[in-house]
Amino acid sequence: MPLFRAVLTVVLLGAMACAQPASPPPAPTAQPVPQRHLVVAISMEASGAKVIARRLVERPMQIDRAPSRGAWQVELTDVEGNVLHASSVQPVGVIRGEFEGPDGKLVHHQVPDPHPVLTVRVPLLSKVASLRVRDVSEVWDAQGKTLPRDPPTVVELPWSEVAP
Repeated sequence: MPLFRAVLTVVLLGAMACAQPASPPPAPTAQPVPQRHLVVAISMEASGAKVIARRLVERPMQIDRAPSRGAWQVELTDVEGNVLHASSVQPVGVIRGEFEGPDGKLVHHQVPDPHPVLTVRVPLLSKVASLRVRDVSEVWDAQGKTLPRDPPTVVELPWSEVAP
């Protein structure tokens, strides 16, 4: 029996050595990385949004390897409404607290800033028509239940007001 195993091992190793390696999968087509990007500060107000500061950065944007879901969604769109770039921004100007209620359970509280300022990084892409900002944060009641946003905050700025 040991002789049979030895012969079988030699045959299998020889067959594996002669086998052709599998062809590598085709490489994905790489999107060209914009060599510049914008840092934009946007003030969200009741009447809409306005750009209060912008800065052109002569470097590519950093790669976000672990995107998080923030309270604000920022999208660059083309004239047809297709999203060319999307990112999320963590909420600013929101005070949160959890306190023990009279029944011993935790009670959630949020006090949002009525005029938050968002700072976003967006790549300089061709064919951008507008920058859209959506508030996708959750609002809680005193019992910690999520309330629907009615209506959700959506602001769209023409790219001519955003780009330098």
